[in-house]
Amino acid sequence: MEQLSTWVNPKRVGNLNSVLLYAVEELKFIKSFRDLDTLSHKIRFVLSRKAGSLYGMSKAPLSLQLEPTNWCNVNCICCSAPRSSRKKGYMDWDLFREIIDDAKQLNIQRIRLYLHGESTLHPRIVDMIRYIKTRELTVHVTTNGMLLDREKSEAILRSGISFADHFTFSILGDTEETHNKIMRRSDLKKIRANIDAFLDARNRLGINGPVIETIFHSMPENKYEEEGYQDRWSHVVDHVKYVGRISRSFSDYKKEDPAIVRTQRCRVIQERMTVFWNGDVTICAQDVDGDYVLGSLSKQSMQEIWNSEQLSFLRKINREKRFSEFPFCAKCDL
Repeated sequence: MEQLSTWVNPKRVGNLNSVLLYAVEELKFIKSFRDLDTLSHKIRFVLSRKAGSLYGMSKAPLSLQLEPTNWCNVNCICCSAPRSSRKKGYMDWDLFREIIDDAKQLNIQRIRLYLHGESTLHPRIVDMIRYIKTRELTVHVTTNGMLLDREKSEAILRSGISFADHFTFSILGDTEETHNKIMRRSDLKKIRANIDAFLDARNRLGINGPVIETIFHSMPENKYEEEGYQDRWSHVVDHVKYVGRISRSFSDYKKEDPAIVRTQRCRVIQERMTVFWNGDVTICAQDVDGDYVLGSLSKQSMQEIWNSEQLSFLRKINREKRFSEFPFCAKCDL
């Protein structure tokens, strides 16, 4: 079962098959009826995302994407965040707790604890994860892995985290040369050691989770290393994720204006609320500079912003594929 991903490549199968493969790979976490219930909730969450156009009409988002900080310790050639004009900072602890409390009341299913920075730089990142878990919400952290040493890994594992939660490591090359060239100021050798330590601690402490995965974004600098990447990581982590070609509207932001004509609906704007470190809510993660802020959770409720005339209109024209009425979305290939 655990070798399934070595011969079935998720990027070559359809969306439904990808969901099924993902679920099959997680069967090793099923050790109780509670775990089985967790898996069913996760499958429903993923299927709800796939049907994101329906969630655009809900009274609350399916998930929240929170930015603990927009500071980062690496400088990726494919990332637009280093070119952002937004002020740098860290999310206030009291504001964070208020947001999570509201999310619990609204039955929001998942907290994505990452955006335009490295989340593990926040001095209270472990407390953030622990607080999310006290509210019985699931958490998903994407990280470059540089700061996730043994001490921090063990603290996270003791925070109440479980199979319901995910840690995704952005690794953009099979070789150290390629990865470190793309993710400048990172060290793949150190990241591998940190992932091994995280997995070892998970096993030693007997904690059933979190799900640990690597993610690969294809680009000219690494596209020839996909096969080696699959062979290496499928024997190490729980999932190896391929997301295809990296978004040009994101990677080329402020560098060039790629000729993009959107033809497909966007699931993200239908199901997710995106929140900057200062509480500002924007339309989505592609708004790197915060040019399309819709309100602030330091002053308004989550429901008020989600059901605002502006955001409701954007979700409507997206569902109806009227992309030309909002150029920012029309030129986005996410």
